[in-house]
Amino acid sequence: MNLKKAIINFSFADGHPNDLKVANLLKKYSLKATFYIPVQNPENPVMNASQIQKIQSMGFEIGSHGLTHRRLTRIPLEEV
Repeated sequence: MNLKKAIINFSFADGHPNDLKVANLLKKYSLKATFYIPVQNPENPVMNASQIQKIQSMGFEIGSHGLTHRRLTRIPLEEV
């Protein structure tokens, strides 16, 4: 069987503290990921600065798709 090499990048949003468990598993298997972490999330807890630094020190990319993870479809266009 001739298998082609594939590139896969996982991404995780919301910044929940349980993402640390995910990061440890990904690191164990040498998998890459990007963690999108808002400063605040009204629906769930978010990682603190030391937790974010831990994920970054493990070699994962940190990004964000919003400061407070608000649902853009539920706020006035002027705020968006």
